[in-house]
Amino acid sequence: MTGEHLLLEPGGHVLVVDDQPENLELVEELLSSAGYSLTLAGDGETALLRVAESEPDVIVLDVMMPRLDGFEVCRRLKANPETVGAAIIFCSALDDTAAKVKALELGAVDFVTKPFQPDEVVARVGAHLAMQRLAQALVSRNRALEIELAIARTEKRDRLRRLAWCLVGTSPALRQLRAAIEIAAASDEPVLLRSAPACGAEAVARAIHAGSARAERPFLTVDVARAGGAAGLVDGSWFR
Repeated sequence: MTGEHLLLEPGGHVLVVDDQPENLELVEELLSSAGYSLTLAGDGETALLRVAESEPDVIVLDVMMPRLDGFEVCRRLKANPETVGAAIIFCSALDDTAAKVKALELGAVDFVTKPFQPDEVVARVGAHLAMQRLAQALVSRNRALEIELAIARTEKRDRLRRLAWCLVGTSPALRQLRAAIEIAAASDEPVLLRSAPACGAEAVARAIHAGSARAERPFLTVDVARAGGAAGLVDGSWFR
């Protein structure tokens, strides 16, 4: 076995299921030489037990076995939430299209026909392990992004609560201001806010943003003096 197979995805754990001892020995030699750790099973019942014990990344599964064939093993694995993510590669002497279609419909990712080329088996195991790891990385990244988004939304709600506190009151002026904020937020027209310094122009600008269709987008503050008069706060005036 050449060293180039180690470049695929060494270190993964593979369960090999076959009722022929010579096939088990051959695949074991191929994959262990390529850097994988292995668990072997000589029938379907043993395979289901081994999966629970070893949690393999990839399962190389024969079809024609006594008592419990590979199709049924695959069906049970895909029906179990704890094993549904395992990449199953059928390796069988069956070469008809119906068998391959059934394997894929049951959730297998590949089908290798016996007699197989040694390099082909190693390459397919490595390729599917790489794809599985990529999928797991994407799931982890999505979960991290969901957490970040939840934190950002919580922070935004906190800011809006603080903002609402700044505009609390029942005076006619405040009621008029809140009505003007609602009108401005519902419009896409540019808004210019003018006030004396430190009178809450930024709070009003943020309230308009929070009530607008752009509420989920960032609220950006720009230094007008440096940006050439683009948008921001200058001399107590806010505009967008």
